[in-house]
Amino acid sequence: MFAARTAANGSGCGLAVAAATVAVYTTRALLIRVLIALFIAVSLDPAVRMLTRRGMRRGLAVLIIFLIAGGLTAAFSGGFSATVSVMVVSSVM
Repeated sequence: MFAARTAANGSGCGLAVAAATVAVYTTRALLIRVLIALFIAVSLDPAVRMLTRRGMRRGLAVLIIFLIAGGLTAAFSGGFSATVSVMVVSSVM
């Protein structure tokens, strides 16, 4: 009796693990986006807190920090893509 109950519990755990694996695999694109958004939010929160401590409304502080981060990302991407394009053109010729 004990062996049958243990086997039933073991197969139930195996099915639960399989179901969880399928769920994570199915929603992996969404999970990756959520993790990236969480990382960005946690990374930018100290700057937003600093601006709110200085008397700025939180919505405006978030907008300013978001625009600064977006501008820095665009500048970095522009400089990086220019360097890569020069490297590609020089390697082709």
